[in-house]
Amino acid sequence: MKAVKKEDYSNELEVVLKVCKDDFNASNLTTHLSILGTTIPRKNYSISDILTYLQKLSSAEKELMKEVIVLAKLIFSYACYE
Repeated sequence: MKAVKKEDYSNELEVVLKVCKDDFNASNLTTHLSILGTTIPRKNYSISDILTYLQKLSSAEKELMKEVIVLAKLIFSYACYE
């Protein structure tokens, strides 16, 4: 959410990378979150809106954003267990 809003998310990213260090390349995730923040149309988004946006990407776009997609899947999986 913070990446989409172009807010500082460094603290959250640090926690994610500590907990899920084997799931991400930190540099790629940072780049992909930055790309997401510049490519997604501006409006107030919920997690559901962002997931829908990611699902509608072309195969090439999904490859470009693959670290964000992995993060979204992990967030969604976690939310399902809560």
